[in-house]
Amino acid sequence: MLLVDLMTEETRKLCGVEPEIDQVKKIFNNNSDKFQSLPQNYLPKARQKTNNSYYSDIKRQTKKKSRQGEKITQKELIPYILQSIKNHGGRARNKVVKEDIYNKLKHIFEQSWYQETVTDLNVPRWGHHIDWARNLAKDRGYIKKPERGDRGFWEISDLGRKYLDSR
Repeated sequence: MLLVDLMTEETRKLCGVEPEIDQVKKIFNNNSDKFQSLPQNYLPKARQKTNNSYYSDIKRQTKKKSRQGEKITQKELIPYILQSIKNHGGRARNKVVKEDIYNKLKHIFEQSWYQETVTDLNVPRWGHHIDWARNLAKDRGYIKKPERGDRGFWEISDLGRKYLDSR
């Protein structure tokens, strides 16, 4: 489990995205032939601590180093997306939702890392990040296709409303 947690944490630091544990486990399972197991006594003495304290120490150190500025995960963006859609009557243009979220999280999204473009379409990282968070929300059933099929609109589902109400 230590390797899965470490991989999840490193992905979050590097990409600003925290993958689901199941996704990371799947990657390891699909690539198990590429990993080599080492006996516990192979590790240097300094790393052989009990009760996962070594991992906790690494986590604390990397968290300090990795945070040049505050970051937000896609998972953490979901409530902002749902609340914005709800505030607009349960259905809103994606551009309006993105503007709402940008304004609420301006202190994060104004950092240079979020202002960099990440696609051929010159989309800033913060916008791309919100798009992926919306996909995650859609995969979880919180957002549905608009009933009228209008492209560019996001609509909150009943499950999305329940999720917001439970927070």
